[in-house]
Amino acid sequence: MTEPAQQTPHAWLAAAQAEFGGTLHDDFLTGAQIDGCAASIMLVSDGLAIHPDAGSPKSRLHLESFAAGRLRDAPVKVHTIREAANDNWIARTGGVRTMANGVRATPFKWVDPSAIPKRQFLYGRHYIRRFMTTTFGAGGSGKTAQAVVEALSMVTGRILLGDAPDTPLRVWLVNCEDPLEELQRRVAAAAIHYNLDPAALEERLFLDSGRDQDFVVLHEDGRQTRIVEPVVSSLIEQIHERSIDALIVDPFVSTHTVGENDNGKIQQAASQWVRVADATNAAVELIHHVRKAQERGEITADDGRGAGSLKDKARSVRVINAMSKPEAESAGIAPEDRFDYFRIGGGTGKSNMSRQGGPGQWRKMVSVALGNGVGQLDRGDEVGVVTEWRWPEQSAMPDIDPEVEAAIMERLAGGEYRENSRSPDWAGMVVMEELGLDPRDKSARRRASRILNAWKDVKVKAVEKFDKTRHLREFIVPIGGPCVSASVTDAGD
Repeated sequence: MTEPAQQTPHAWLAAAQAEFGGTLHDDFLTGAQIDGCAASIMLVSDGLAIHPDAGSPKSRLHLESFAAGRLRDAPVKVHTIREAANDNWIARTGGVRTMANGVRATPFKWVDPSAIPKRQFLYGRHYIRRFMTTTFGAGGSGKTAQAVVEALSMVTGRILLGDAPDTPLRVWLVNCEDPLEELQRRVAAAAIHYNLDPAALEERLFLDSGRDQDFVVLHEDGRQTRIVEPVVSSLIEQIHERSIDALIVDPFVSTHTVGENDNGKIQQAASQWVRVADATNAAVELIHHVRKAQERGEITADDGRGAGSLKDKARSVRVINAMSKPEAESAGIAPEDRFDYFRIGGGTGKSNMSRQGGPGQWRKMVSVALGNGVGQLDRGDEVGVVTEWRWPEQSAMPDIDPEVEAAIMERLAGGEYRENSRSPDWAGMVVMEELGLDPRDKSARRRASRILNAWKDVKVKAVEKFDKTRHLREFIVPIGGPCVSASVTDAGD
């Protein structure tokens, strides 16, 4: 039996920890085990208030009697959270804070805008200190591979996918589905492809599998839910102890056992990850699946699997979409190869912290051999690695033979070729003819359009003049070629 050294409220709480275990906070104790039942113990004005966790098999009177017998010098009574909140002390448990007499309105006080701390974006405009963010995508869409390369970019400080942190960061990557050796394959493949220093990875990367440790933060017991306090508390402790800047958890569904269509329960689970982010000043990223029915169409932030409260709780939601057939045709990608490409972001997600929009970022999966095979002809495991990919119009100038390009420019300068692709005098006809392409082929017309778009304002420009029917039209001419814009004035006189 443990007795407190001094008869003070905090001595009572310290005695309770010594007797029942748990994690001690300022004025409450979480994760205590009272006669085999999990409970939180809080300081109140007249002693200690015991709050049994949901689903406790023992009655409240039993817990009160048992705890009182072990802590003779500390007044003990069993409370619900509401009862404890009505006491004179501030009751805090599980990340919930309630004023003794309910809530209160705080008068606004002006703060110089220049003195307000800047939001701490760690990587791109998605990972943010003290906030939980998510990435949605279908199975096999590249979510995990994307997270691995982002983690390595943050750890090394190198630009791997178009973004980089201001300084190398410490990242904890948790995959709740795959064994550790599969995670090691993914990291090794990305390191090989990007020529990363293994020493930097060992210093700042932390890697764990849900097959070795349980990362469930919320458990369902019948109709009740129970916060798995030992897991949540140890997450917070490990992030503090290891000075971790960003935590990536893949997937969210493996971190709870509640019904995923219940908004209230999913919000409870998401709140634990927000709690971790807030308590550690780290960024927390959750990877999430989408509904099966949406895996074949355009995915948005509203298509996350289960309840929508995860999306609502996150401050930034990115969405991964595979390249569609029309997009593949437009980019000149063979239909059978389009599944190697995907788009992340692009106005289909949600952002509370920055502007949402733009075309998104394109990615391409490449295969990397680990070299762990047996014999000279066995390349070993082939692992997919995410790389940055740019849409053809955003890439460098088309690779065209200089003589062919010169012939195209000569014809554009000497004729009258329209910008409108529906016109029989479209400038793209010249491009296709000189390249030996069939104008009846849709892919050939798309290629000609991409070439003209890449050249526009660099090698060619659109100018206005009257056509043979005296209608004002736009024509394509080489930059530096004959000036035809004057014909607009001449024709109008």
